[in-house]
Amino acid sequence: MELPYGPIFHGLPEMNLRKVMLKLYHFVLATCGIKVRLVVSEKGISVEEHVLDPDAGDLVAPEYIKLNPGGVVPTLVHDDLVLTESTIIMRYLEDVFPEISLTPKSAVDRASMNMWLKLADECYLPALGVLTLSTLLRLKFLAMGDEAIKMEFDKTSDPKLKAMKIDVVEKGLESDLVLPAMMCLRGMLDRLEHSLGNSEYLAGNSYSLADAALTPFVYRLSLMNLLEQPEVRRDCLVTWWTKMVARPSFQEVISSKVDPGLEEMVAAIADRERPKLLAMMQS
Repeated sequence: MELPYGPIFHGLPEMNLRKVMLKLYHFVLATCGIKVRLVVSEKGISVEEHVLDPDAGDLVAPEYIKLNPGGVVPTLVHDDLVLTESTIIMRYLEDVFPEISLTPKSAVDRASMNMWLKLADECYLPALGVLTLSTLLRLKFLAMGDEAIKMEFDKTSDPKLKAMKIDVVEKGLESDLVLPAMMCLRGMLDRLEHSLGNSEYLAGNSYSLADAALTPFVYRLSLMNLLEQPEVRRDCLVTWWTKMVARPSFQEVISSKVDPGLEEMVAAIADRERPKLLAMMQS
């Protein structure tokens, strides 16, 4: 079944894939973009990065919509092949560049990795979107004025996603969508803690696509100081997170690219809402 925001790929490359420069479209704090960029870094793949600016309208520019009809990131271009959807891109890179494998050898660990990828896409990403919109992005929307807000909402073609954005921006943490999102993220933390109590990484004892996929979710909670608060702290998770932050890929993709001032701003915005968010995560 075709996804509502367009095909996940189109075109087929006719030449040797390894001899073609890859182009990756993303922006620095985009959760799904970080997933792919971590895989690129871990595998040592050379890519030509195109960093988009959502505030400047780059995501809805006609030339980008031709590549990604959904107007989201990331997008990977490999010769004539255009791929969207972060997990599809991650798996593609794993198949095309197998020299450094990020897939566990055992069937059990591969199943675990695949479950993390599924949960990240289907459960955690929508929940994180609600959290981000109800806190970090809401202030930006409210400062636009009614007409500008309507124009911004109209850029979202998916009616369900558009309705979610309208409700969350209008109501903030009072939206009925926020509590289920926070409970989902609490469930994510619980599942991470349980898994990391049994293995060093999320899918066995080596770094895999699962670790790359979950890193941006934990990073966002860390930025908002929702990771190490006593109410939600998970010791095994904190140990894993310390290892993730120390990896060269994290330094390359996040630490060296994100403006410390932006991180401070995110933390400051979250400060005002943190008591309510922590209460929801304990509901």
